[in-house]
Amino acid sequence: MSGPDRSPSDTLAPGQAGLFARDRGRPHSGSLPRVLLARMLRNPMGVFGLSVLLALTLSAVLAPSIAPFDPAAQHPGEELHPPGPVFFFGSDEFGRDILSRVVFGSRVSLLVGIVAVSLGAVTGVPLGILAGFYGGWTDTVIMRCKPRSRWRS
Repeated sequence: MSGPDRSPSDTLAPGQAGLFARDRGRPHSGSLPRVLLARMLRNPMGVFGLSVLLALTLSAVLAPSIAPFDPAAQHPGEELHPPGPVFFFGSDEFGRDILSRVVFGSRVSLLVGIVAVSLGAVTGVPLGILAGFYGGWTDTVIMRCKPRSRWRS
């Protein structure tokens, strides 16, 4: 495109290419992850989400060090204790420490999330590439074969 219809953002110098349309023409430095992290840290909900994910990951990795008891260990006579100095979250009907079970359970939650996102990416990305590249009837077939949601908006 040339002439008067051309905007200044159509031709950007290599160091000035913005990641998003509103950033075109603004210089940025650093790699893509650094730019994305800086944008996310300006958003309060992004900071909250990152801190929850970081806390979950740290508790999963450090579970043996954080948990005060073995999550499967039963303590006879200590059933259904309310939260207190010994059992911070209390104990269940078998005398097991609830805090230890929550901390070790974060490992399972994190693993389920990673597996679900990985399966979605492994199937969705190739199908999206095929639908986008070929279009037409290929796109129609792929879009018709996707699972239907029970909850429609």
